[in-house]
Amino acid sequence: MKRRPGLWLLVLALAGCDAGPRTPAHNPPGERSGAPDVWLITLDTFRADRAGAYGNPQGLTPSLDRLMRGGLIAANAYAPVPLTAPSHATILTGLIPPHHGVRDNGSYPLAPDHPRLSTLLAEEGFSTGAFVAALPLVSRFGFAVGFDEFDESLRSSANGSEFYAERPAREVVAAASAWIRSLSSEKRWFLWTHFFDPHYPLLPPPPLDTLPDAGDYEREIRAMDSAIGSLTRDLEDARDGHRPLVAIVSDHGESLGEFGESSHGYLVQEPTMRGVLAIHAPAGTVEAGRLQPDVRRHVVSYADVLPTLLDVLAFDALRGDGVSLARGEPSSAGAYGESWYPALHHGWSPLTCWRDDRWTYVEGPSPRLYDRVADPREQRNVIADHADLVARFAAEIAARDREPAPPDASLDPADVEKLAALGYTSVTGDELSYDRAKDPYERIHSVNDLFRGMNLVREGHALEALKFLRRAYNADSSDAMSTFQLANGLRLAGQETAALRYYRRAVDITPRAAEAFAHMALIEASRGRRDEAFRLLEEGLAHNPDAFPLRVTTGDLRAEAGDVDVARRCYERAAEIEKLRPEPWRQLAALARARGEVAEATRLGEKARALEFPEDAR
Repeated sequence: MKRRPGLWLLVLALAGCDAGPRTPAHNPPGERSGAPDVWLITLDTFRADRAGAYGNPQGLTPSLDRLMRGGLIAANAYAPVPLTAPSHATILTGLIPPHHGVRDNGSYPLAPDHPRLSTLLAEEGFSTGAFVAALPLVSRFGFAVGFDEFDESLRSSANGSEFYAERPAREVVAAASAWIRSLSSEKRWFLWTHFFDPHYPLLPPPPLDTLPDAGDYEREIRAMDSAIGSLTRDLEDARDGHRPLVAIVSDHGESLGEFGESSHGYLVQEPTMRGVLAIHAPAGTVEAGRLQPDVRRHVVSYADVLPTLLDVLAFDALRGDGVSLARGEPSSAGAYGESWYPALHHGWSPLTCWRDDRWTYVEGPSPRLYDRVADPREQRNVIADHADLVARFAAEIAARDREPAPPDASLDPADVEKLAALGYTSVTGDELSYDRAKDPYERIHSVNDLFRGMNLVREGHALEALKFLRRAYNADSSDAMSTFQLANGLRLAGQETAALRYYRRAVDITPRAAEAFAHMALIEASRGRRDEAFRLLEEGLAHNPDAFPLRVTTGDLRAEAGDVDVARRCYERAAEIEKLRPEPWRQLAALARARGEVAEATRLGEKARALEFPEDAR
């Protein structure tokens, strides 16, 4: 491995990892002769019980099944978190969320100093390319580190919505295939393809949208699998039949109504935490000799993916939170899991869990223990009968869990809306505050009401949405998110007086809720109460001086009032806060045009267009 001694030791120290003894790679860095390329396939929101290799009889995944056949299949693999970003961070680094620090989507970026699969293979001479399909994994959240090519083109949208921040599998495949074909035949590559299709919103492409005897979730899986089959053939054609070392992992599962949960993110039960984990080395290679083909029945953690791949490739080991599964070695003692989503977004209790080969223990306001041998669907809580097990599992959790730092308050408002369109409520940037007495299991139905109402609002049915939004608010009037979304629904339904009242309640709960202040100011300005609008903006900025929506809204209202210099300074500050947003530059161009500065207006307009359509600026 290429060495930069001082930096490497520092990186390992920062990550809490130690370099193990080196086993020389079987080929010099950069040379392909006899060595496999590496392909990591991550499947978003994919239940293990939908894969044929895991026993599903519907024939939904023939391409994935072929890739898994003859390799290592972990029958009981568990995600660390039922969310995209934290789970992928574990897959890539071999660390659990308390150690890599990604506890949620968007507001906890993956720090660049963590060694990860991309950086380790890049140092071995691999060309590295990633093709992601959804917002939680884009470069500004730390996932591009170590990649020569990081393709995050999410503007393409199956339903035309700018907030439907994903791209379908066929587009991921086309981009990945083109990149592979651009590489030298002598260069090894590491390819990561992320597929988001089974995630909400479910929009299966024709003709699979009419596939009989299947729901949209299954239709999306079938479409994704077909695209993966196409890419498999393209990769083999590009390498004259040479097959890559393949790792297939679903970042988490999906609840289809179990335990009252309609999707994922909140609860830590079997449907959302169990996923696919399979690794296959091409037959006849040295790597295949290192990988023990097996259906591993023991519990496996996603932290095991990185050490297993490094072991199969005979590269340096990193002492993280996982173990290698390659040579039939014993698994770790169990799998840690968590969901801080209820605490971060609603102020409810977090949930943590521990699974071993038989038991699931969930720690929260109402602790739960399930015997998965007798009760594989985790329906019967037997915690009263096993105090000794509870104490042991609680100790395992306590040794790993730690409270997150307060979330990053600078999440782009456009990203907030895009995440909400994918079913994730936004983080407002408050200091971390939650009530361990508020049980997510008891409140999950209000979450379903909240998302039903938010979806109706987005679809233009604000009046119909109010019934669900009020129900979510009434379930917990101290929940800033439900309060804010009710205010939004009231505003869009034309009930501005009521909307103002609930926006005010939202900022009383969460003073840094910048969008609530911005909406209040716009309502007051529309009523001719410009002084009150500016007072609200100043109040919001006092709590959150770097809030992009407040700077832009202040600029807009100041420009309307004729305060052009103040407006210009607001837009310039907004552009400093969010360097990749086009709106401030567009507004600055308008101000320059109004002053008759044609050349300056053109320059600023071109800057705005380059940010809005970065592909056209390449």
